[in-house]
Amino acid sequence: IKAFLDISGNSLDGSMPSALTRLTNLEVMSVGLNKLNGVIPSEIGALILLRILVLGDNKLVGGLSSGLWDLTNLVTLGISGNEFGEPLSSRIGQLTKLSHLEASTSEISGTLPTELGKLTELEHLSLHSNKFISRIPTELGLLTKLTTLRIHLNGLDGTIPSTLGNLVQAQDISLNGNMLVGTMPYDICKLVDFGMLNPVRADCLTGDEVICNCCFCFA
Repeated sequence: IKAFLDISGNSLDGSMPSALTRLTNLEVMSVGLNKLNGVIPSEIGALILLRILVLGDNKLVGGLSSGLWDLTNLVTLGISGNEFGEPLSSRIGQLTKLSHLEASTSEISGTLPTELGKLTELEHLSLHSNKFISRIPTELGLLTKLTTLRIHLNGLDGTIPSTLGNLVQAQDISLNGNMLVGTMPYDICKLVDFGMLNPVRADCLTGDEVICNCCFCFA
């Protein structure tokens, strides 16, 4: 029997209770949809049996706790809808069992870590509506199980890597609301023409942005 704690949607406020980090038998913890503020305690790294951790839709700040990267059994990590305001650590690459990473709308800044390419079990990657300012790492093309890639509404720039054409299971790729330029690689458009991928969302209505004939275009 899985040890399960769900206290989501209860309007809890204040800091995240430290007592939660002593429940070391937990496999599932959901404390989302509350009003928790402050930082994620580093002691959360003691919950090494966790497979599902949901902290989304709170008011958590102060960056992503170093303890998160010790939770190497995580399959699902949901941290969207917070106010972290700091970069995503390269240690994200330690969570190699992740299949679902939801980290959108949380004021995460800096570059997209190349270490995301180590998360080869990922099926859903959502990092949209943050403050990333890097190029799209070519390493994302290693995530061949991805069905969903949402990195729209950031400050990403440069060209779109052709390695995304390796995402043969992809159904949804959203790139709009960035500062990307150049031509959409043919290997990606092939996934629209011959694979399961819906038209890619991109900024392609003017010649100053992405040039694409397999996209749903935004201005």
